[in-house]
Amino acid sequence: MYLEAVDLMEPGLICVASVTKVVGRLLCIHFDGWDTAYDQWCDCEAPDLFPVGWCEMAGYRLEAPRSEGSSDSKKNVKTSVTKTRRRKRRLFTQKKRHSEDFDGVSIKNEPEDADTMSVTREDSSSSS
Repeated sequence: MYLEAVDLMEPGLICVASVTKVVGRLLCIHFDGWDTAYDQWCDCEAPDLFPVGWCEMAGYRLEAPRSEGSSDSKKNVKTSVTKTRRRKRRLFTQKKRHSEDFDGVSIKNEPEDADTMSVTREDSSSSS
């Protein structure tokens, strides 16, 4: 079944696509002219799926299927997004490793002795 679908990696693009698999409410959308590595899964009622002819009717530019000689601009965009995600993940894990120790002061989730905390509160309230 052919349709016009928004590329989730490039939301400004509506491309020629086809449904290759159906699992319950999920549809596997294959962008014509692209490798299956770029397929995406969408809910059957997703607002990113349009019937054939919608772009022409709405006056929106429809991206034609990629031909053999065209550049891999979509592939380059997806590769750069993947690299950015990897960098963010690496930075997050590095921060997480060092988050428990700041200049020799360790941060703990719970006090070692809960009774000490309650006594300290009682002492401060009784002295006022």
